[in-house]
Order: sequence, then C-alpha cells, then structure tokens
Amino acid sequence: MSNKRWCSVLMAGFLLLSLSRSAWSAPVSMEDSPNIIIITLAGVRNIDSVGDPTHQYMPHLFGEMSREGVVYTDLVAKNLEFHAPAICAIITGRTQYLDVPLRFPTVYQYLRKQFHWPASKVWVSGSGDEDKFFYTGKGWGQDTLPDRIHGYEFRLSPELQNLFDDKDWDFIRTWQILRNHYHLSWISWASGGRIQYDMFKKVMKASKPKFVHSIMYDVEVAHTDTFSSYVLALKKCDQNIYEIWQMIQSDPYYKDRTYLFVSPDHERNPYYAQHSTNAYDDPSHVWLYMFGPDVKKGVTIDRSMYHVDIFATVVQLLKLKTHAHEGHVLKDAFVKPMGRGN
Repeated sequence: MSNKRWCSVLMAGFLLLSLSRSAWSAPVSMEDSPNIIIITLAGVRNIDSVGDPTHQYMPHLFGEMSREGVVYTDLVAKNLEFHAPAICAIITGRTQYLDVPLRFPTVYQYLRKQFHWPASKVWVSGSGDEDKFFYTGKGWGQDTLPDRIHGYEFRLSPELQNLFDDKDWDFIRTWQILRNHYHLSWISWASGGRIQYDMFKKVMKASKPKFVHSIMYDVEVAHTDTFSSYVLALKKCDQNIYEIWQMIQSDPYYKDRTYLFVSPDHERNPYYAQHSTNAYDDPSHVWLYMFGPDVKKGVTIDRSMYHVDIFATVVQLLKLKTHAHEGHVLKDAFVKPMGRGN
C-alpha cells in the first residue's frame, strides 16, 4: 500500500477515534434519558412484608402496586446484615463490607461526571452514613457529588436551598445541634423521617430530579422502641412509597419515563429489633419491587438475585459506562429485551 494511502487510512482512523471520544465526553441529553428512583428500606422482616398474605403493614406495595410491576421474592443480602454494605452494593455494583471506604465510584458520581448533570438533578435523601456512600479517589471530588439531605449532612445547590422555608431551616439547625452535642440519631427522633420526607417532596415537585435515591430510615425505630412503633413506621413508609408511585404516574415529567426500584437493605431478625449476626455464612433474603416502562405487570419472580443487580440494571437503562461490576441485568423483569450490554 502506498504511503499516501496509508496516510489516508491513518487520518480516517484518527478522525473516527476523535469523534468517538467527543461523542462520549459530550453531555447526554437529560430529556433522552429515563428517570430512576431507588428507595431503600432500613431493615424489614419478610413476615411483615413480602411474606405476609394479609399485607396488613404494606397494603399499597403488595396490593395495587404489585399488580402493576414485578416482585422478586429472593433478594440475597450478602455479607454483614447492616445498611451500608447493601446500599453500597446498589450504588457501586460491587460487594462492600461494613466500615470500609468505597473502592469504586458511585452511580451518582458517574452521572455527574460522565453526563455533566447538575447536582440538583441527582438527589440523595435519608442516609445517616453519608461518609460511606461516596467515592473520594483522585478525580472524584465535590463536583461529582449529588445534592443530598443525609442524616448528618445537608448539601444543596442554591436553587434547592430556596425551596425550604424558615421552618425547614430551623429543623436543620436544631437537628445539627442535637446531633453534634447530644449524639441524637434519626432512629431516636421519630419526627425526623417525616420532616425529611416533606423536604424530599418539595425537591421532587420543584426541581424534578432525574436520579433519586431515597433511603427510608423510619423503621430503624425498631432498635429503640416498641413493635407497634416499628409497624407504624413500616405503614408510613408504605404510604410514602405509594405517594411516590402515584406521582410517577400523574406528573408529566415522570409518567412513562421513570423506573422505580424498592427494596430493603437486609432482613431483621425474628425478634424484629436487631440485625442477624451470621450473614457471612447465612445471608438474609429480602425482596425487590420494580416498576416502569416495559417492566412486566403483576409478575412474581422467585429466583435469587442480589443488590448489585440493581446497579447493573440501572446503568444499563441509563447507558452509563462504568467500572467492571458484579451485577447482572434483571432482564426477566422486562417485556422486551433491553439495549446494549454494559
């Protein structure tokens, strides 16, 4: 082949590579991407939820909602049966142990860095362990983090700060004082979950975030209060989830464009108040609810799946390019095959 022809081939290859890189680094249109809402419940017994034929504590989710979506009945909670390992598996797709810093970026951070979405469009609410749920490696700084109201931290874009009134900010200041000086936690203050959910609703209505992760810690009252308080908190979570589900179907921004994932992070022990302690050898088994475009309706799937599979499915739906993960896309939840693999 002549030198001139070789130069033409090399130039064409260089041009294709440049276009590929430009296309990858360019912002992805938010209008073309689906919305994702993930709700994680802080420890729920199966006997009070998926295993209760009466659905007395979660009548909406296992009643009307289950007829419009898919329920996986065997979500395996690997490793320690605490909140952080399961939540980290959902947001990184990798197995995570308790009190170990994240070794991989989160789906929140990929969205911000790769798609250039503003922080106000990637919203996290409700965790008390915010220091465990973000990756802090080189190149993954504050500019990759989402807006959030965590149990101990409030980081909001200016447009979101303006949503809250004096009552909200009085609550935030009071909470920070009680937390810093008296070590009060969300599970010791039943009204904390309610106020946080009210603030969450304001953000959903005004800011219309594209990616939402709501960690509902209300049922953690089981650690410090009575069984009746625990089931009342469970009923309240069911009501909140139902309101979010109805919002998805009534708000034109979310209708027919939003995927909803609901799951506990782990199962409580038979006495409801504590965690099990043998999850290394005998992991707990909880459940996952899925709803959205092309998701099957009224289907129950009994095979085993894992929290990392939620990550795999979400990044497939969003067409995110991520690190290698352990999860598998939940293909059997969909009416028709999904797009390209990840």
